[in-house]
Amino acid sequence: MNLAVRIISSFLSLPLFFIIIYFLPDFCYPTAVSALCTMMVYELLWRNRVLKNFIVMVPAYISALVIPFLIYFEIPRDVFITGLFVLVLALFTIWIFNKDSLSLKALTIVIFGAVIIPLFFSLTISILMRENGKFLILVPFIAAWLTDTGAYFTGVLFGRHKLAPVISPKKTWEGALGGILFCMLSFMLYGYILSAFFAKQPDFSGFLLFAAVLSVIAQIGDLSFSLIKREYNIKDFGTIFPGHGGILDRFDSVIFTSPAVFILLRYFENIIR
Repeated sequence: MNLAVRIISSFLSLPLFFIIIYFLPDFCYPTAVSALCTMMVYELLWRNRVLKNFIVMVPAYISALVIPFLIYFEIPRDVFITGLFVLVLALFTIWIFNKDSLSLKALTIVIFGAVIIPLFFSLTISILMRENGKFLILVPFIAAWLTDTGAYFTGVLFGRHKLAPVISPKKTWEGALGGILFCMLSFMLYGYILSAFFAKQPDFSGFLLFAAVLSVIAQIGDLSFSLIKREYNIKDFGTIFPGHGGILDRFDSVIFTSPAVFILLRYFENIIR
């Protein structure tokens, strides 16, 4: 039943994803990313009672809202770094005057939520703004979501050896390998679709490399957020997606695959021509 709910939830949310990217004005995607990043920060810190200090949450929310637009408008690096410095300075100043109620552990997870999550996820905006960005934008999502799908089904059918039993008891080495193979097959299929229906010339060898690397990174991302949930005794970050959990549960691996794609594209600029 849970599997059916997961599949239905995914198919219902995909049309909105494609509408925002392909049919709405360009500024709609960074606006959507900004909203998603803010909800991720909310789920990570406030909803699950990791932090119940509104004074700290204000700069965290502002950061999550603003970073996607800084990426979209290609704000100069020195301005970007200045903004991050002001944010961190503000958070440490708040910590100094709230040291009895705000621990270093809580401050660290706030900085992770306010800076790392929106910054990494917002790199999908940079990918979209590149040449052939309308096609490249799908790469971090395909890698994350289809790795998860392949790992799930392979693990159910063939899983025997536990991958990280303390962090995620159901994950297996067989499932991890199946996720990589399924991701590679998915990239080959995506390359064929680009070639057959959009007159594009994908670099299939590059696609295989991307798939293998990104699939491993996606699984590291998934396990990393599972570890956060274990650390704070959280089952799911939220409930907005039936069968999946919250926004953060749905996009946890994408937070890791997005910067990986951003970096790889520096060396494989013509992976789609």
